[in-house]
Amino acid sequence: APIRPSLLLLLLLSSLAPASARFLLAPAPSAGAAAGAEAGSDAALLVFIGRSDVAPEDYRDGLVRAVQSEMLSRGLAAWALVAQGDLQKGLPEAVERAIDEHGNITQLHLLAHSMADGGVQAQELALKAAAQPGYLPLPVSSLSLVAGFLTRTQRPDVAACLEKKKLKPHPTFRYPLGYLEDGVHNCYGPNTVSFPTPTLTIGGSLDGVVRVTRIAEAHYTQAVLSPSDATRFPVVVVPGLNHASLLFPANSSSEPPSAVLDTDLRAEISRQDALRTAAGAVSDFILVTTGGARPSETDLFEKMVPNTSEQLSPVNEAFVEMEGNWFFTGYDDENGTSGWAARAQEMMADPLPSKWDWNLRNEFHLLTDEEKIPPYYRHRHRPNVTVSSKPGYLDGITVAQLRFIELKPA
Repeated sequence: APIRPSLLLLLLLSSLAPASARFLLAPAPSAGAAAGAEAGSDAALLVFIGRSDVAPEDYRDGLVRAVQSEMLSRGLAAWALVAQGDLQKGLPEAVERAIDEHGNITQLHLLAHSMADGGVQAQELALKAAAQPGYLPLPVSSLSLVAGFLTRTQRPDVAACLEKKKLKPHPTFRYPLGYLEDGVHNCYGPNTVSFPTPTLTIGGSLDGVVRVTRIAEAHYTQAVLSPSDATRFPVVVVPGLNHASLLFPANSSSEPPSAVLDTDLRAEISRQDALRTAAGAVSDFILVTTGGARPSETDLFEKMVPNTSEQLSPVNEAFVEMEGNWFFTGYDDENGTSGWAARAQEMMADPLPSKWDWNLRNEFHLLTDEEKIPPYYRHRHRPNVTVSSKPGYLDGITVAQLRFIELKPA
């Protein structure tokens, strides 16, 4: 069915100026698109939250304009209201005024750029709106995180692990440096997202601020571990996109803030292509979320999502199958396996006598409780090599404790 033209109002908030500062941005011109909304058509309000170290005028003339153009190309006329002020204090009133002033607004959407201010605040806002009905005049229909991701605390199993991590060894006469009973850190679970708002995650393959490996974690936990949520929590990576590509208009010569320059990589696509691609994905997601289009009718779900799965497959293999990374898998101290650790046993015993081979596996177990505490003997927490009941094979069991240690130069 044809998409009915709608009025989209974008509200850009940051913390650079008083709440009274505003810009009203008319719909961007787009060839072949309606120049305005039909009388009586549904309207939507999109709250956009960006980095506080980027001028709101740059977002307004860049990413916001790009979203407007993409909306128009899909038959949606978009107004943009660019306002600045304290997010928590001024937002409900600003949304109320926008609804009063601009008529038939029936939908509310959130959009954020970067995890510095934008992504974190947008998630907090969505959670608060869901927990406190009436905090905003309308329920939040969708959230789009550009160069951002849902925080790990939106996965209940990770949140449980963070709580159990607080459990520390207690010294005793037998164990003067402390001891933890087996299983006290256990928090193994499905590691899937529990978030009240449908959320689109967009990352860049060359983003040096929000790294592609973190987007890969979002993809694995939101798409691979929970395929039924494929349209509710889609994740896409834009090849060649870096963090700075979406900070300014396409023709801008502005320098990114130092926090971006210090870590970002060099983009391999133009800023114009970056803006158009990101804005197109956001527009597709809003249409699908609100019933304006089927997933099969959009580039987001027909091209970008499948391409992302293929692009991130080697990353998933490294973190899931080889490392057993618990942020990807939901493993804990007593659940999980590392392909690398099993492979190490084979390498140390190489070469085997002719006509012999390995049956290898690895298990995660807690070996030592804290730094400088010796590895007390624990039941079954020792590697083992035995002659297999299968002729010509050795059964090898290795034990690993998954820990992340910061490597510092000497």
